[in-house]
Amino acid sequence: MSISCEQENRDFRAEIAELQVRDSLTGLYNRAHFIRITSAEVKKERKGLVQALFYIRPDHFSVIDERFGPLASDAVLRALGILIEEQAGKHCVVARFGGNIFTALVLRRSFSEIRKLAEDLVATISASVFAAGALSTSMTVSIGLVELSESVTDSTQAFSLAQAAAKQARQKGGNQLQVNQSLEIDDNGQLQDAGWVRKIRSALEDDGFHLVYQPIASLMGTANNSYDVLVRMLDAGCDDILPGEFMPAAERTGLMSTIDRWIIDKAFAMSAQRATEGKPSLLFLRVSEASLHDADFGNWLVERQQLHDLKAGSIVLQVSESVVEHNLSQVRALAEVCKQLHFQLAVANVGAGENYLQLIQLIPMDYLVIDGCFMEDLEDPGQRLQLDLIVAAAKDKQVLTIASRVENAVALSALCRIGIDYIVGYHVQEPEETIMDDVRLPG
Repeated sequence: MSISCEQENRDFRAEIAELQVRDSLTGLYNRAHFIRITSAEVKKERKGLVQALFYIRPDHFSVIDERFGPLASDAVLRALGILIEEQAGKHCVVARFGGNIFTALVLRRSFSEIRKLAEDLVATISASVFAAGALSTSMTVSIGLVELSESVTDSTQAFSLAQAAAKQARQKGGNQLQVNQSLEIDDNGQLQDAGWVRKIRSALEDDGFHLVYQPIASLMGTANNSYDVLVRMLDAGCDDILPGEFMPAAERTGLMSTIDRWIIDKAFAMSAQRATEGKPSLLFLRVSEASLHDADFGNWLVERQQLHDLKAGSIVLQVSESVVEHNLSQVRALAEVCKQLHFQLAVANVGAGENYLQLIQLIPMDYLVIDGCFMEDLEDPGQRLQLDLIVAAAKDKQVLTIASRVENAVALSALCRIGIDYIVGYHVQEPEETIMDDVRLPG
């Protein structure tokens, strides 16, 4: 009798453990578990095999949602998840990453096999009919693909690259695959960095970069002249090239610190100009891992701050969580420089890793920028619990919180209830070359 009870207890614990890693709607792995798997896979040696990350997003799914309603739309998503898993086959891990986003880790003998699998998946989904009760619909998807090569150093970078590629596919009309351009492979199987190096150096010398500014809005509804500063590269047709395309090559080839300095110097000049116009602003500027290891970076910041005569409280230097995790002493040194210059410090992409609560305690930050992945599905209980823990820890340390990649009004009420202080994303405003003053929440 006791043996039977003990076995039942083991079975029950195993069932509970399995439920904790599964998405309740589709039965696929959930976002948190998929991130853990990807974080481990990025660090592995693949011994002649090739592994890649797919970021799969339905095109215009909001139309299906409005037409079918939430329950039938859920049935369509469930069917899509099943189809993706079936098509991916063996040596593949598929997850519902959040909302209508699916991700997959694929292992094959060559990159060409992986690319063909993604192209076949696009074609199969396009040719399929998805039923929900008496209703049925067709669908297309945009897939972003990035290889987990030696140049991809962590899961945060991998997801960012794959998402950027999927966004490019959508911008081109959807129903297609986009391989992250900076990771295209040449005939010899080598990454094509040489071309990017020429483009980056040319952009640095000939004003081929330009800054855009995305407002950070207060959830209290008050005007707030704070802006996330982003960079774009111009191609031959004067169209923007997004950072997800050229930044990985810059990181691999030792150009990130130079790009950081270009961005920061231009932003300092803008801050000084706005101060003289009576329009003081708070600019959030990214600092790469390369700059943290640049022995002269702190002195250079002091020199540029003095040259531009920046006002106190005008600059926030921002470091991603994944970089902070491996560079604690360097980030602490940057915090000291911030204190000396009357700058502030932010840690971005918080929640993408697993040590965020410890980092909040260890780093003297002023702002905490929550990873945009959480915005995919704020109703997911696991994500809500994680967000609650992050916000509570931040408030305990008197750190202000910013939710990133907020793209619609649906998230606002949930973010207000959680206690988020600010939001940034397309729901507030797209990044623009011209700074818009006194931006408030829409509506």
